[in-house]
Amino acid sequence: MATPVLLDLLSATADREGDIWFFLHIPKTAGSSFRGELASRLQPDVNIFITYDDPTVTHDSLLDRAMLKFLDPANGAWPRFASGHLYRSHVERLRHARPDVKLITMLRDPVARLISDYRYQRTPAHPPFRQFIEAFPDLASYLACKPEQNKMHHYLSRYPGQPVDEVIDEVEREFTFVGTQEAYEFSCRALFALLGRMEAPTIYARKTEDNTDNQVDGTAVLREEIEAANALDVKIYRHFSDRLESLRQAIEADLPPFLPRDDQRP
Repeated sequence: MATPVLLDLLSATADREGDIWFFLHIPKTAGSSFRGELASRLQPDVNIFITYDDPTVTHDSLLDRAMLKFLDPANGAWPRFASGHLYRSHVERLRHARPDVKLITMLRDPVARLISDYRYQRTPAHPPFRQFIEAFPDLASYLACKPEQNKMHHYLSRYPGQPVDEVIDEVEREFTFVGTQEAYEFSCRALFALLGRMEAPTIYARKTEDNTDNQVDGTAVLREEIEAANALDVKIYRHFSDRLESLRQAIEADLPPFLPRDDQRP
């Protein structure tokens, strides 16, 4: 039995036949597990990705090419689900082609996300990891690099330098669902409900490997410094985290078994 709050959510945003869902995957937000869960429920699916075969082509140019390839009419029928490490500017192209697309994303505590991103890029799972280690010999050098700051804001902005309050307002209006890594269990269950499934997540993938190059010490000491350098991300995260918690409380007030605490996940 659904709660009144859940019924309101379902009536406004539930999955319909022929819908396309797009997951804007911000790096290191538990998105690989999240993507796997959705892909297993929405078929066919497409993951839009780039390769680093040609070092003369910029990262942004590779993303542009990947999105144009995805939007090529020669591909035939639309998938039910697509995802990728793409920026909001790319998503706008998709919205132009499919104004009814249902957009979703995941956020993460900015301190944890930045440290996880730093650690991941120092492993062989990130193809240009050797260049990354050379460019950023330690966490302090990575933290000081302005292009690496406020990544969530960067991914969610429609244009460079977009004011953070404007970004928040647009994401509120245009995205069907915004979850958080810290409320992963709830985020998955709430989104699955939109797909007509009262289910729990089962996939927990892509944990960053530990190696001698990606150890980080003293993160508690660095928290204030990281938050100060990523103030835009902090504002975005706190807004949507608080919004998600309000939704959780409203649903659990009527139906506690629906969404177990995240510290009770298997």
